[in-house]
Amino acid sequence: MAHTKITSDVIADDAVTTAKIADDAVTSALIADDAVVQAAIADDAVDEARLQVSNSGTNGYALTYQSGNTGKLTWAAAPAIDGISSSADATAITIDSSERVMFAGQPGFSARCNASNFTCSNNQTWTDLVFDRITAANGGFNNGSHYNTSTGVFTAPVAGIYAINFCGPCCNYTGGASGNVQFECLINTDRCMLQVYQFTSEPEGVSMNGIFKLDASDTVKLRTWASGDDTYNLDADTTFSCYLLG
Repeated sequence: MAHTKITSDVIADDAVTTAKIADDAVTSALIADDAVVQAAIADDAVDEARLQVSNSGTNGYALTYQSGNTGKLTWAAAPAIDGISSSADATAITIDSSERVMFAGQPGFSARCNASNFTCSNNQTWTDLVFDRITAANGGFNNGSHYNTSTGVFTAPVAGIYAINFCGPCCNYTGGASGNVQFECLINTDRCMLQVYQFTSEPEGVSMNGIFKLDASDTVKLRTWASGDDTYNLDADTTFSCYLLG
């Protein structure tokens, strides 16, 4: 008796080949929900064209959701992390395994007085202090080379908040209790810090510390002044530093 209904029982395994299936014969309505499982998709079968990405990609771009575009998928430049951007192809910030954040290129310097000390004998004349030793062995650094070891001047490369420090011992002061020595820090031509010392014993500590806003190209330097013909020495351990905080 002839079959009036073709069931799966009368279809041999592999009898229905792709050649016997007309184009567009298998519609979404004929595919059961969840019928296409991950295991049924061959490796690399789903390419960019089948994702309906709305544009052509570019190296380094990320796939983003755009509700108004075809397929709602669009290649776009990877967005920067909020508040962080870089115009250089370099590592500006690193975070190590202990979650310590490092800023390798942060502008700043730390310099020491020359090895033979600094002798001041200026007869009431402001004299620039120049610290010319910047060596790793002495803890010195000069990130970006913005400190000039010949003039003692630091030039801010960018606007920001900077920490400025000057610290060291003075000795061999000749003025006695009647005289005094002054130290000042200048931003451009304006004084931002001042210390006045009358030495009654030696050595005497000298220090100035502050946090200031600098504009790009502002300069920072130290000067000293002594009353009368008084003289003194700055010890070789005296340091001058400036560092961009942010």
